[in-house]
Amino acid sequence: MALDLNVNGMGDPFNLEDLTLQADLAPQDLPAYARLLLAVLEGDPTLSIRGDEAEESWRIVEPILKEWAAGGVPLRRYAAGSDGPPGPTTDAGAGARVARGRRPGARRAVPARSRSGR
Repeated sequence: MALDLNVNGMGDPFNLEDLTLQADLAPQDLPAYARLLLAVLEGDPTLSIRGDEAEESWRIVEPILKEWAAGGVPLRRYAAGSDGPPGPTTDAGAGARVARGRRPGARRAVPARSRSGR
C-alpha cells in the first residue's frame, strides 16, 4: 500500500516535495460474510440462492420459528462437538413413531404461507 503526499520543503513553505509513504501488508482472508458481500457487488451469483430457494427455505423454517416462539419445542443445550442432546427415553410410543418413519419427539410440520404471501 502506498500513499503519495506533497509536503512543504525545508525552509521555503511554497516549495513542495513529493513524499511516498509505503507499507507492505500481509495478505488477509476475508471473513465469510465479507466474501458474500464482495461476490454480490461483483455480480457473482455462486454464493447466493435463487428466489424460489429462499421461498422454500422460509416455508420449511417458519413453522419451526413459530413453535419455538410459542414455547412448543424446547431448545436443549449440548456441548460443542458432541452428538447433540440426549434423546427421549425409549418407550412403546417412541418406538411406534420410529417404526412409522418419524424420529421420537418429532412433530409434523404444518405448511405455512411464505413471507411473500404465496
